Amino acid sequence: MKKQSITQDLNRVHAREVTADKTRENALNILNLGNVANMPKTQAETVLNRINRNSGAFVENIELEDLSKFSKSMNELQDEFNRTKVRGGIHPKTVINMSRREDIQRYQREINAALPAKKDKNGVVIFRVNASAQSNVSHHMVQVEFLNFQAALSGGKITNNLADAVLQGAVRFDCDCGRHRFWYRYIASVGSFAYGKAETGFPKIRNPNLKGLACKHVIFVMRMLTQSQSMTGFMKNYLSEFRENPLQRKKTLSNKQADKIAAAIAKESWRNIKIRRTNNNALPKNIRDVFSASSNSSIRGTGITPSQLAKAKAKDIAPQTAVREIQQKLQNPDVLNQLSPQQLAQIQQILGGDK
Repeated sequence: MKKQSITQDLNRVHAREVTADKTRENALNILNLGNVANMPKTQAETVLNRINRNSGAFVENIELEDLSKFSKSMNELQDEFNRTKVRGGIHPKTVINMSRREDIQRYQREINAALPAKKDKNGVVIFRVNASAQSNVSHHMVQVEFLNFQAALSGGKITNNLADAVLQGAVRFDCDCGRHRFWYRYIASVGSFAYGKAETGFPKIRNPNLKGLACKHVIFVMRMLTQSQSMTGFMKNYLSEFRENPLQRKKTLSNKQADKIAAAIAKESWRNIKIRRTNNNALPKNIRDVFSASSNSSIRGTGITPSQLAKAKAKDIAPQTAVREIQQKLQNPDVLNQLSPQQLAQIQQILGGDK
């Protein structure tokens, strides 16, 4: 069978998206939480009855009391985004850190290839990502808007550091897969980091608690943006190309160009390293408990293990030295993005010397 061109792949995905958008537009079971929650009781009941009638026989009905639960989840999500300053864009590392463990496991088990397929003058790149073996399609498309692209395009020598700053800076994103559409696009819309179409329909069936952030396809791309040397080279060329001719049209990679990038990425060692997040939610009650050399767990959000600190510091001065080191780590936004308000308060209490 003749190999499909990237343009053909993109056209096929676009056709799928058009069909899905028309289905969404005509659906009678969409819950616009912001509207319904503010309606008078009788009007809200009428809307919920229509949604329930059109949601299928095996879907649990939504009652009026469910609206308050949904609103609570949305308010908590907005508070979390406000606390972590996720507004208008989100860093790739934060996307990974806020993703569900099950999605990370699916990425590590099922996704093995992604490459930039198309780019435009506004800093938007479409990545072609393989689908899992169980999928009825061969690829999905992840669109990423690099919010620092225009600033990098305007001035400064194009170096590896500049390219990495664009790749690892704030982004907006979207994926055409069902997981993103029905679980996470609403969350991205609430956080203002959804690229393209915003979603107003609350995920009442699949993700009513609004947990997680990214599907396995998006996680692979975000991982690639933060780890791949090939992507650094791609971004340098991308910036150079559009700096020389900022008015040129969108450019789709040829199969030859794509195969070259794919081969380079396939050799990179990060692909064989599993994502490790610091998940020790139970913080020590006393700062000295952190320095037990027998513990291999890092202090949540800092990446500092007790043994690392214990090796370098004398017993009597270790606590105060560690306090300064942890405080320095907590200046990093990527560290703060991993902490809930309760966890941050507990760390600050420990650092302040309270027992």
